[in-house]
Amino acid sequence: MGMRKEKISEVLGYMDDKLVEEAGDFAGLEKTKKQKKWHSLFIPGLCACAVLIAAILWLPGLLGIGSRQVDIGGITREYKKMSVSSGETAIIWPWEYQTITEQYGTLTMEGTEYRIRGMGISEELLGGELGSYPARGYDHYTEQEYTKEFEVRTIRGIADEQLVAVNMEGEFYVFARDGYVPPVTFGELLEIYHLQDNLPLLNFTLYEGNDSKGYFTLEEDSEIWKVLSECTDAPFIEDDGFNRMDRNHLSFTATSDALGVYKRVVYITEDGYFVTNVFDYSYKYYIGEEAATRIMDYAATHAIKGLQEAYAQNLAGSIEEITEEYLLINDGVLCKNPEDGMVFRLSMEDIRVRRFVEVITPKVGDAVSVQFMGTVNIEKGNLIDRIYDISRAHISDGDVWVEE
Repeated sequence: MGMRKEKISEVLGYMDDKLVEEAGDFAGLEKTKKQKKWHSLFIPGLCACAVLIAAILWLPGLLGIGSRQVDIGGITREYKKMSVSSGETAIIWPWEYQTITEQYGTLTMEGTEYRIRGMGISEELLGGELGSYPARGYDHYTEQEYTKEFEVRTIRGIADEQLVAVNMEGEFYVFARDGYVPPVTFGELLEIYHLQDNLPLLNFTLYEGNDSKGYFTLEEDSEIWKVLSECTDAPFIEDDGFNRMDRNHLSFTATSDALGVYKRVVYITEDGYFVTNVFDYSYKYYIGEEAATRIMDYAATHAIKGLQEAYAQNLAGSIEEITEEYLLINDGVLCKNPEDGMVFRLSMEDIRVRRFVEVITPKVGDAVSVQFMGTVNIEKGNLIDRIYDISRAHISDGDVWVEE
């Protein structure tokens, strides 16, 4: 059975969110009058992420003059100058090659639908048991629907009407209530999600209009949350004409295990707006210029200069060997001297690796691009874990591109 390839615009309409954009931009993607959802670039319902994400992952690490040092899961590599381009295609894998989180993306609890965010959650963040509830999935090849019950628990400090944790084959994943129901005040938002405890605001980029003035890090964010906690009456603003690039602002990277989000964003604008995509849609509250100024002044005087983090780790190279246990990738094609290449291992026990080998049927010598969230385990022969996508790639004359 072959893969289905779909245009991103055709697939996103019924797929769930997971990892949203690359730590920053969502101008022009706010809610419209039709309640347009703020779609992510990494989608758990898809069995491979959209290949357009490859460009985002490659550019920070590989563009430059001459050679460039690149961090690959904790290992520093020196590559020659590269450029990248990619298409706008997503792959829907056969049902048997999907992970459990890709198969069952929608859960129904007490008549309310929840959609998977795809992020795992540690047990220390779990609250009480809510019972077992059905989740459903859909096989696009056979057009067959599936239903399976899963254990559901609360997340400590967060209203279960909005977020719950679902046990899927021994690991818990965050599911969020489907739909657009923004709290009418910022205080209600704080109370529902306990943001001051669950959403660190430590890393940010300073913008003057459209111009980035650098990436910065704070040691602690208690003063920021102190200011925000005084803005409980701040009203929700539904304004489709909002454009952050028209004003000076801070762009905080928003990652939270409890909320099930990874590198989404929170904007604090000079003219008094708190804007975020943490809740899948654009939520905007007017906290006032005084509060915004206090936050921006605090950030300016307490932050230290830092390096902007890549959205995720990325490895490219050519397949050196395919065994029953591993897929071996050599990055020598990216080095000035190919003999300087390093071999990385991908375990065939990972369904994402196995389906790439068995369905795509790559050959030794083929170029590939691998996105992953983990580190390289040197003691296990440069083993890469937490892989979330593998794609065929083309590497030639200093260019890298991912085929559609």
